[in-house]
Amino acid sequence: MPETPVDPAPLCAVVLAAGQGRRLGGCAKAALEIDGRSLFDGVVQALRGAGAAEVLVVVGPYLDTWHTLASRVGALVLEHRQKDASRAESQRLGLRAGLERRPGHDLMFCVADLPLLHAGAVRALVAAWHRREHHVQALVPWVGGQRGHPVLLSAAAAARLDAAAAGVGLRDWLAANPQAVQALACEDECHVVDLDTEQDLETLRRRLAPARVDWPAGTRPQLSEGRR
Repeated sequence: MPETPVDPAPLCAVVLAAGQGRRLGGCAKAALEIDGRSLFDGVVQALRGAGAAEVLVVVGPYLDTWHTLASRVGALVLEHRQKDASRAESQRLGLRAGLERRPGHDLMFCVADLPLLHAGAVRALVAAWHRREHHVQALVPWVGGQRGHPVLLSAAAAARLDAAAAGVGLRDWLAANPQAVQALACEDECHVVDLDTEQDLETLRRRLAPARVDWPAGTRPQLSEGRR
């Protein structure tokens, strides 16, 4: 007998933003503004527009910038005090906070530097998530063979990952449980277009022209002379 879809659970979003932004000169990448609106603002609104009851953001350096960005959109800042924290460590910090603050909520993990992410695309993921069969505990968008964000994880799977050994992250759990993972083919590049390098920034400016894409005052990265 075919499996029936699951009963939808509420959602809590975890935004991962503890990186150094070194390839852009050292900065909080999601502070970049498009016509005066930060990338972080856009990501939060996309997640909320798809049903996230709360947005948590895991940060490392650039605390002043992140507290300012988060206060503007009502996101909760989780400070990762460990220098050069790994992605897995950031995921585990956000996961634990999500489980504690929102018991029974499924989780959406998302990176902060997705300049094209929009609520319609995330709503499509959530709709597929709510239609999934009972054995599916995680959903990952794929665009042209590239893994994207946000990644959805059931509350039950989140609890199991929370109990795993230190250093085990979301990608490790997905790799170890392929039978529980649904790969969702998507066409919208918003799930995979991110901001890592100066070339990414220039490509984004060309793509969004004539929109103004620039750093707000006081947050412009200090690039080396050879990279200016």
